[in-house]
Amino acid sequence: MYSVYVIECADGTYYTGITRELQRRIEQHDSGKGAKYTRGRGPVRLLAHSIAYDRSSAQKLEYYIKSLRRDKKVIMLELYEKERKASNSENFSLKDFLLLSECCHGKDSEIPSDSAS
Repeated sequence: MYSVYVIECADGTYYTGITRELQRRIEQHDSGKGAKYTRGRGPVRLLAHSIAYDRSSAQKLEYYIKSLRRDKKVIMLELYEKERKASNSENFSLKDFLLLSECCHGKDSEIPSDSAS
């Protein structure tokens, strides 16, 4: 399984990526050994994550999130956090949230389906 994640860098920018080991990847970003983009932008803070059952599904969701304009990402992340807290779950799915909240931030492109869901 893969995790699709969104982190906030110390400079306020967002980075979206995929990994098989989320905690290890966050630690890599924090130590300056993660993605080239996040080097020198730490520390980072995990804002959202979701499980994908295969690499293809993870990459499609990552691409979808990266394709959103920043203002729509901000709205998406604020609503995601609110819904995650309301559900009292650390495993609140970012993908499921995107499907539910599409009307809130408008449709930029089609949300990818997960072949195992």
